[in-house]
Amino acid sequence: MLLLPATRARKYQQLAHEADETSMAEMLQCNMDNVFDTVLGNLQLILDELHGGETRRQIGEHFKLEDFWIKIGQVFKSISKEATKLSVLFSKPPVPTVEECQSMLNSLEMNAVALISVFYGLPKNRGIVLRKSTKQAVVNIVEAVQLLVSKIKTNQYQSSESQLQSTGSVWEVCDLFDSLPKNNKTAVLIKINQVKDLVKDAVLELEEAVVSDSQGDDWQGFEDLGLDNSNENYTWSEKDKDVLLSCIGLLKVTRTCLKKVTLALKENAQWEEEHHVAQLDDIADICLTVSPAVDELAESLYPPMKYENVTIRTDHLAGISRNLLDRTKSSHICTEGDMSWIEFLYKAIDHNLEKISGCII
Repeated sequence: MLLLPATRARKYQQLAHEADETSMAEMLQCNMDNVFDTVLGNLQLILDELHGGETRRQIGEHFKLEDFWIKIGQVFKSISKEATKLSVLFSKPPVPTVEECQSMLNSLEMNAVALISVFYGLPKNRGIVLRKSTKQAVVNIVEAVQLLVSKIKTNQYQSSESQLQSTGSVWEVCDLFDSLPKNNKTAVLIKINQVKDLVKDAVLELEEAVVSDSQGDDWQGFEDLGLDNSNENYTWSEKDKDVLLSCIGLLKVTRTCLKKVTLALKENAQWEEEHHVAQLDDIADICLTVSPAVDELAESLYPPMKYENVTIRTDHLAGISRNLLDRTKSSHICTEGDMSWIEFLYKAIDHNLEKISGCII
């Protein structure tokens, strides 16, 4: 059908208008993408810097831990607020302008920069464990913000369930501020309690396996390890069981060491003086080696049991437990009243090693 000249002209105008609208939409999308990509890239640079190592920034002589927590707490709240504002901006049509996005994202990015700037003001001599704990909290926040910005971009700047979830994640990590350890004593206690719980779980799992075996039941742990319990090579001999029970005894002594050290820390640990802080870090370093040593020992106790491996790993765990007692004994957390349980645990370690050796011979 032929169009009249006037109709044809209107049709051309309509097509041209639609093309202009499409071109403008594409340009807006491109500009918006560039703004978001820039912020995402800058947030990644922040994370790379945090993961890359420690800063060489000089810390002032008059650092006050109380002031540090006030400052960083304010930034936590500010980031939560800015993330909320960004999410609300994209919660319903129309899509905000590039300028509005630029302003909002710049504010969020500046808060992220402020966060790491305040964090880097926390000196190492206030506690390595405390600094690592705080650093992880900072990383979690920056990652949550990065995820939120990424979700908004991925969903084409339209409100989505993933955007709401990401906003909630930012709130969650920011709200954890109140539960963060505020000194090295608290930070070390948290770490040791985590290790103590892992040792407790290992003991309970092995005891469950012993009970299941004595009742003739199939223990679920064999399947978890990919073992066929119907195979005689994957069952304990009577000698294996004696070794296993003796090793559980050593694990319980290790758990008791952690428990008693934790109590001494709670009652006596100081965190104001630098040399006291360093002693707490040393104790924490030793405790953090307990968990992998327990895992390795527990692994060697499952059938088929190799006694050489068991001997090596029990000696290793016993050495760590002795080292922990040595370090506790020489630190400020040890009082005269603590010497009795320390000496008792030294003897308990030796006694259990002798039992294990007697079973293996």
